[in-house]
Amino acid sequence: MKQKGSYQVESLSGKKVELDRLSLQANAGLALEQELLHKSGLTSSMKVLDLGCGNGIVSNQISKLLKDGEVVGVDRSDELVNLASQKYRDATNLSFVKGDVYALPFQDESFDFVYARFLFQHLVDPLKVLFEIKRVLKPEGVVSLIDVDDSWLMIHPEHQTFEQLKSAAAERQRELGGDRFIGRKLNHYFEQAGFLAFNTELRGVSDLDLGMKNFLTITTSFKFQQLHPEQKESFADHYGQMIEDLMEGGYSLFAGVFNGVAKKQ
Repeated sequence: MKQKGSYQVESLSGKKVELDRLSLQANAGLALEQELLHKSGLTSSMKVLDLGCGNGIVSNQISKLLKDGEVVGVDRSDELVNLASQKYRDATNLSFVKGDVYALPFQDESFDFVYARFLFQHLVDPLKVLFEIKRVLKPEGVVSLIDVDDSWLMIHPEHQTFEQLKSAAAERQRELGGDRFIGRKLNHYFEQAGFLAFNTELRGVSDLDLGMKNFLTITTSFKFQQLHPEQKESFADHYGQMIEDLMEGGYSLFAGVFNGVAKKQ
């Protein structure tokens, strides 16, 4: 039986809004992401697996870093795999496959590098997925995880609606099987999965890095979209007012981006 977790883009009422947010997130964080990929050990000749590839934009960005390597993006959504395959059909070192991260459709020791960005926060069983990653990695292969921990999502001065939305979204994601506080736990999961060399680095991102509008879209849009319908209705006016308040200025926002990297023996 497939485990759903806390992210199904097809179930969101604002699906187009979410796809636009994913594209914005990928483009706004491109420089940092490329830095972390290289620091994680990505080289130009590797065969790379991009887990939970979504609309394929990050898979495509990674493929451009590879001179002799290739990228395979995997996602459980037929719609997103078809979208990515069509959009990047001319890429020569990039392909997309439908698959379940809990039972990857690849042979043992198939990849040099496995990448998963903002995926583990949505997983019902992160450890099981790490064992699958370990299985498909070649000896001395590398896994690099990018994810969040909402304890590092901060605002000053305090805004009541922002804090209420953050709390409600974290609880909703927990109900769906996800974990908004996964970042601090990555090293623990690496150790449990039997990786012998691992480390997690915390990088800070602020509204000054991304611009306030981009920061709010990336960090709050999905939170609002995933709420129960009745929660969304009660939050709707307050959410709109919050965006107006923060866009007017006088607020500083910060988020923590966790990069967990581990090597297979």
